[in-house]
Amino acid sequence: IKVPASFALIVVFMFTMYQYKIRIPTDIMLLISFILSILFMYTVLGTINFGYIALTEMKFILTILLLTVIVYIFHTKVFSKQLFFQIYSYTTFFIFLIKIAAYFYAYINGGGEKSGIAFYHLLFNFYPVSMDLPFGMFRLYLLTDIIAAFYPFVLSWAAKEKIVSNSFTAKIIMIASIFIVLTSFSRYLIAVSFIGIFLYAYTRKSLLKLIIGLLPFLFILLYQFHDAIITFIELRLFSHANEVSDNIRAEQSHALINFFFQSPYFGFGIGAYDIDYIRSAVHPFSYEKQILSFFPKVGLIGMLMLFFGFLYVIYRFLQKKNIIGLLSTLLFLLAGWFNPYLYASNVILIYAFIFIMLSNEQKPSIKKE
Repeated sequence: IKVPASFALIVVFMFTMYQYKIRIPTDIMLLISFILSILFMYTVLGTINFGYIALTEMKFILTILLLTVIVYIFHTKVFSKQLFFQIYSYTTFFIFLIKIAAYFYAYINGGGEKSGIAFYHLLFNFYPVSMDLPFGMFRLYLLTDIIAAFYPFVLSWAAKEKIVSNSFTAKIIMIASIFIVLTSFSRYLIAVSFIGIFLYAYTRKSLLKLIIGLLPFLFILLYQFHDAIITFIELRLFSHANEVSDNIRAEQSHALINFFFQSPYFGFGIGAYDIDYIRSAVHPFSYEKQILSFFPKVGLIGMLMLFFGFLYVIYRFLQKKNIIGLLSTLLFLLAGWFNPYLYASNVILIYAFIFIMLSNEQKPSIKKE
């Protein structure tokens, strides 16, 4: 989302607050003020060291912060939990429909993987990560696929909150989310999705039924498609492309650690990047090892502040005995060790989901005057 769109969101946000007489709680205002103060300090430091690049990275951070706060406050003051669940569900299904359309486009054009990539470039002006897969399929990996991976967690929460119960639509979207994740061919997303499915079965007290139901299906699948499944596993875990990807991350880790030790206490500020190891000419501060890249940006002092903030979130979930929130937070932060998810504007639904689970507030009755 570009800066003008962010300004438009602020205008809509302020108008809604005025219209519904919304007041942000003092503790949340203090938290936002503290975060903005720290970000400002590190942006100034980054601008001194890296110029306008610091402002570019700051734009991404502020957009995520702004959108998350908007969704969170709208939930606590205007929207219901049910509406949030519906928005998340419809978003997941929309991602599924777009991906199905890409495969259909590739099929009717006979271009396979290249046609699938061309479809996304035609509609959205970007190229998804792709490769050939068994069963005549091909990989289509997009950052938005992470939303589908966390759908089972959102569904578990919705069932716990009694927002949804044995919904046929929810089950269809669950199947759609599995399709999205499998075709993303991401080890991380596949692991998150299946952990979420088992968590959903556990919270619904149907884990044993799930396991018993899966056994004959898995037996038939292994019997009928043994060779293709072996090829699938080899491609994902032992292929040359996989080795190259892991080597890039290993090199990145080494470079970022060395960069960090050049200024270990305060870091180089927002926008910092290792001039000897750049992954993107447009956004040189962006790395697959996103969380590790924070160390040279904010140093030990900044990372300690982030760490204590993370511990507070974990403490709150443990205090509330919220296993869904705990696992969602841990797995989402883990994403930052593999890909630059944490700045992507499409993950605001996941940030908002975590904030909503943290909140003890109930939606008050609001009279529009």
